Amino acid sequence: MSNFSQLVLTRDGIELQAKVQSGTLLKFTRVGVGDGALREGQHLNTLTNLINYKTSFPINDIKTQGDGTSIIQTVITNKDIEEGFFLREIGIYAEDPDKGEILYCVTNTGMYADFLPPKTLNSVDILLQLITVVGNAENLVIEVDDSLVYATREDFNDLAGEGRTDETVKKNADDILMLGVEVAILKNAALNNFTSNIFVVNFDDITEDEVVEGIWDKAGKRLAI
Repeated sequence: MSNFSQLVLTRDGIELQAKVQSGTLLKFTRVGVGDGALREGQHLNTLTNLINYKTSFPINDIKTQGDGTSIIQTVITNKDIEEGFFLREIGIYAEDPDKGEILYCVTNTGMYADFLPPKTLNSVDILLQLITVVGNAENLVIEVDDSLVYATREDFNDLAGEGRTDETVKKNADDILMLGVEVAILKNAALNNFTSNIFVVNFDDITEDEVVEGIWDKAGKRLAI
């Protein structure tokens, strides 16, 4: 993914931000992309639209940082792209109560743009997180298309519970998978009148404070549970 610089508030964005500080609702509408390059003497903050707009993607999540900024999340995909282009500019649009939809902030990577291929070539889905200024906005909303929501690793950790890490989440998933295997084995054994040993204990996995009960299989040198 291109190394985009910091998003810059446009003049329209600054004007809306002033209204937000007075209690106006800050409503982000979409993320637009294009392949336009800045001309000599042209500045990002003067733009009212992308230089060469190509398409838009819905915003699927927003998280406030507590420092006057928010992380806006979208997914850049080529599933509807008929003709590929260089992903050079990205802008976030918002609703102004007086002007309608405006280009709130924008960034441009210049000559370091990446090519977004058409859908007929390889499939591309990029989870993109953009940091933008929201000030002390108390009323911050987006329109979310639930069919396009992607979960991040942080989302899975949050779902797993406070204090969970990637390692504990993975272990829980492995434990659940193993439990499913053991249930399947038990079901099969029940249908066959328990004619064979069901579970075998691996003593290398037993901790010093773990108690395991079963019948010792002297011939097989193993514990049958």
